[in-house]
Amino acid sequence: MTKNGHGRVGRLLRALAAAAAGLTLVVGIATPSAAAQTWYDFINGKGDGGFALFLTVSGGLKAQATVKTEVAGGSQLWTYQDSGGYVFLRSGNSTQQYALSILDNNHANKTPVVQYTYQPTNDYQKWTREFVANGGWYRFRNLATGRCLAVLGGTASTLPSGSGVIIYDCGSGQDQVWQERHISG
Repeated sequence: MTKNGHGRVGRLLRALAAAAAGLTLVVGIATPSAAAQTWYDFINGKGDGGFALFLTVSGGLKAQATVKTEVAGGSQLWTYQDSGGYVFLRSGNSTQQYALSILDNNHANKTPVVQYTYQPTNDYQKWTREFVANGGWYRFRNLATGRCLAVLGGTASTLPSGSGVIIYDCGSGQDQVWQERHISG
């Protein structure tokens, strides 16, 4: 090998560096849509008496949404998909990109909110995003039921982590208010 690195070892190192750069370029080009997607988390207005509670969904099809203290991973990441004045709340929990839906298309108060296969014509997956207060606070009203995204036990002074997310008659309770925080994208 010569002093300036033109020997076999130098050529090998340059070839490996070029190959690595090429792989990086391919990976960068292969995922532009994922990079362009905007992700949020949603903090419930009620809280558990000292810690923020985040809209969370873990598991597969028909897993109930809950509120939990902050955890790592996609179970607390959400993206909006606009649908003519309504939004779908799409989960970052899995490659399926499930949407928040109402269990069994039920209209009753306290019906669980679950993740379900995204269906662009399903009104039980469409929500209006209603401004409540400065700082990114919103209420989500379901198109099919007219009821709002709420937390079971919302009349209690605090909510325990793991409380179920339900639909309930829209009101002024803090359990129906969600702070949107931009995470990425």
